[in-house]
Amino acid sequence: QLPNRIGRFAWEDVSANFGNWYPIMAVYDDEGWNLDKYYEIGDPFYSETADYTVTLDIPEGMELASSGRAVSESASGGRQLINMEADMVRDFAFALSRKYTVSENDVDGVNVRVLTTPGDPYSIQAARDAATSSLKAFDSAFGQYAGDTLTVAFVDNVTGMEYPGIVFIDHTLLTGAHNVRFLKVCIVHEIAHQWWFSAVGNDEVDEPWLDESLTSFSEYVYIAYYRGWSRAAEAIERTRAELTQPLLLSLKDQESWEDYGVIYSFGPEFFLKLREELGGEIFDAMLREYYADYKYKVATTEDLRVLIVQAGNRDAIEWFDECVYGK
Repeated sequence: QLPNRIGRFAWEDVSANFGNWYPIMAVYDDEGWNLDKYYEIGDPFYSETADYTVTLDIPEGMELASSGRAVSESASGGRQLINMEADMVRDFAFALSRKYTVSENDVDGVNVRVLTTPGDPYSIQAARDAATSSLKAFDSAFGQYAGDTLTVAFVDNVTGMEYPGIVFIDHTLLTGAHNVRFLKVCIVHEIAHQWWFSAVGNDEVDEPWLDESLTSFSEYVYIAYYRGWSRAAEAIERTRAELTQPLLLSLKDQESWEDYGVIYSFGPEFFLKLREELGGEIFDAMLREYYADYKYKVATTEDLRVLIVQAGNRDAIEWFDECVYGK
């Protein structure tokens, strides 16, 4: 039974959230079977890609937001039967609500669906704009989005959470009581995870920095796409953080959310300096190569380091080793 509580897998007044709602096969890698417990800090998930076929039987009047795409629908006796498909994804998530208004736009052949709850009209439009503009920016910066549908769903009690093809955003951010800039940053960040975590996978238990630091940096890649790298660098400078521990630290070794937060707060500064050391053209090409090489696969910290070593810049390698490994 779906619990009535705060969480990824829960229901409250606005939505029923089905994130991480069913058991998936553990990953078998060089460490053997990964059977880590659920850690309270971070996103303790690690999965391979697979093709999903899902049939949902839901009440009529409920609007569905999900990973993948609907391939057929029928209604009878007050119920809706929706058949879904999702190709080469690491998980399948969905949300249901009777309060959704659906907006759809085609962006470079991708159907961008934004399911909003009642709120401030300006905030709602800002959310729709952030979804489409994020896709355009990251398609250009990293490589084409790995899917044909991208969904942004506003839900109960999840500030922001990424799943393949869908992101959950807290519906209260639409009420006008919050800064619209924060709303946009949440959407940009979670959509960036479609490149770093969803397409290019990693072990989020042992190497959580690998997707989170790069995703946090991607917020500024978004700024650079629309306003230039000088403005992006200025924005990172305004939020300069101290590196209090190596970026590469497993969830089991994180003592607090504050410790874990270093991968978010210092990540942009780390990648910006790496870009400055390598040069913008080389760094940008390296990220595109990283995405192309590891899309649908699982990347490691060493895989990223190899690309930096291949660039042949000693200062960049030393910066990487200092910040990531603490050497």
